[in-house]
Amino acid sequence: MPSDGDAIQTQISKEFLNRVNEAVALLSSSKGTIRVISHYDSDGINAAGVICSALLRKRRAFHASLVRLDTNFFERLKTEGNKFTIFCDMGSSQIERIEKMGGKAIIIDHHPPLRDTEKAVLINSHLFGIDGAYEASASSISFIFAIMLDENNWDLCAYALAGCIGDKQYPDSPGSLNKMILEGALERGFIEKRIGLNLNGGRIGDALTNSIDPFFRGVSGRKKEVEKLLAQINMDIDANISELNDERLSALHSILVLKLLKQGVRIETAEQLVMERYWLTKKGMFAEELSDIADACGRMNRSGMGLSLCLGHKGSLVDAKKLRDEYKKIVRKGLMRIEKEGAFSKKNVQFFYTEESSTAGVQAGIAMQYLLDQKKPVFVLTPKKKKTSMSARGTKYLVKKGLDLGFVCRTAAQSVGGTGGGHTIASGATIPKGKEKVFIERADKIVGEQMKGNIDEKDD
Repeated sequence: MPSDGDAIQTQISKEFLNRVNEAVALLSSSKGTIRVISHYDSDGINAAGVICSALLRKRRAFHASLVRLDTNFFERLKTEGNKFTIFCDMGSSQIERIEKMGGKAIIIDHHPPLRDTEKAVLINSHLFGIDGAYEASASSISFIFAIMLDENNWDLCAYALAGCIGDKQYPDSPGSLNKMILEGALERGFIEKRIGLNLNGGRIGDALTNSIDPFFRGVSGRKKEVEKLLAQINMDIDANISELNDERLSALHSILVLKLLKQGVRIETAEQLVMERYWLTKKGMFAEELSDIADACGRMNRSGMGLSLCLGHKGSLVDAKKLRDEYKKIVRKGLMRIEKEGAFSKKNVQFFYTEESSTAGVQAGIAMQYLLDQKKPVFVLTPKKKKTSMSARGTKYLVKKGLDLGFVCRTAAQSVGGTGGGHTIASGATIPKGKEKVFIERADKIVGEQMKGNIDEKDD
């Protein structure tokens, strides 16, 4: 542990730091290749980027995989005979399997754990009073591990912030682990705060046409409709966002917020159109862009490219950006279909089907914010040969009213012979094919019990 009295360490509980120190000591005393297993979304890829970068700097060999941690992958791990494994952004719900693997293990995670363990070092935010849904991501916890391994790893804060943004966490949330990292990064000059529209730069016409989050009903994906919208404020579709003066930016902001409110978006979501953004001084891009690029790599089955980018291979950036643009087209197409067809509605939940498993969760999350009934969580189902996978998304508003999608997915899935779990606001499940109707009925009942009497029909 660094001895310079670093502020970030004085704000974290002694118990949490002791657990991280235990993991650092375990790694430092080990020899041989380190097996790194992480999730393939933005948070998982950035967490792996932090860990693998820290290992490289210690001249430690590693073998990394970015995967979905399921039964098949555990069977593969058994045959490898790894002596030391680090799990990132996963593992808290598979503790028993990890305990039986043999060898040493570190689990760095922010999902609610089944329990603690003495057979591995479990660094899970929930064990130390830190909410993993809002206050810490796998990448931010991995970063704490990295700087306690070596203070010179502070530059890896870029990936910690990109990862937490990828999991829809706000880096400046008061009292959060993410904010402690943000403040340290600002002090060291690795991050600069900039206020601006939550749109990609360049021409405003392209930015609005290509936008998926925010998604503007009847406008996103439609250049002619974008042109009509901008004509209302006499704005050229080819105007560059960075060149707009304050008056023009204010006019653009006003018409876009009004458009969102008219399509039924909650006020707190519309307010995020203008937000604090985080410029990565060493990367020359915003943290949001790095997060989007990493997520696209994972979702498009090119997670290795995302990890390569995190490890500093500049040649990966051009190809990764192209992949990001292709990915956004797929997501936008799915959102336009949801916009047209809507979702099936039960008393307490809503759901729709998609064949695009790699983008299902993203579609559900964005649709929940911009297109669907704001008073019901949404489930998106992707049927496969023998199983159906699904993702569930809610909002902070619904969580405040009692929603816990992690409990819903776990309980409803187990009742039909499947598995599930996750955060209160975002979760997932895998169930036997043919059990979809029963699952939705169970989920609808549980959600109704969780939020009984808490939803005010007049509450907007």
